[in-house]
Amino acid sequence: KLGYLRENPFNDVKSIRVPQSDLPRFFELEEVKKVRVAFKGDVFEYLVEFYLLTGVRRNEALQLTWEDVDFKRTQIIIRSSNSKGKKHRIISFNKDEAIKSLLRNIQVGNNKYLFGPINGNRQWHPRWVSEKISRKLKSIGFPWASCHTFRHTYISHLVMQGVPLSTVKSLVGHADLSTTEKYAHLAPSHIIEMMARRPY
Repeated sequence: KLGYLRENPFNDVKSIRVPQSDLPRFFELEEVKKVRVAFKGDVFEYLVEFYLLTGVRRNEALQLTWEDVDFKRTQIIIRSSNSKGKKHRIISFNKDEAIKSLLRNIQVGNNKYLFGPINGNRQWHPRWVSEKISRKLKSIGFPWASCHTFRHTYISHLVMQGVPLSTVKSLVGHADLSTTEKYAHLAPSHIIEMMARRPY
């Protein structure tokens, strides 16, 4: 790029094949209920519910401000500056009563952020949020879970409901379909149906 080399010396080097990472773990429906009960009345109650309902990344939620919520168009804007993929993403809640209800219940404090202290104190640090949530999840029997497990849960249940992987990709802001395809094993009936469409 800077012009110091005429060609890339790694052009003929084959990429190293590495074992596929473990399949994403997620909360089953009964476990989602258990998580909701555990966080009832907790300072992170609404944040955790938002993670479960939208599948956003940890920082995407923590950076949301009330200016990002458009009640007229019933949508939430994940701005490119806060998105891992550096692209704007829209979360519509036009037909999602759960998200509408959640937004109505969040207390608007002196802070501009949706999630954080309501008394004007410094915004929550992402690492602190992760540690606190992981500790709570461990205390109720999920030592393997973290903030990102909520995202895995959202994606996994969409796939199990038959939502096409390409649609899931758009909803959660995956940069590449290969990332979404890690969840393809959760839709066996869909895969079987596609295989049965061979023309001979």
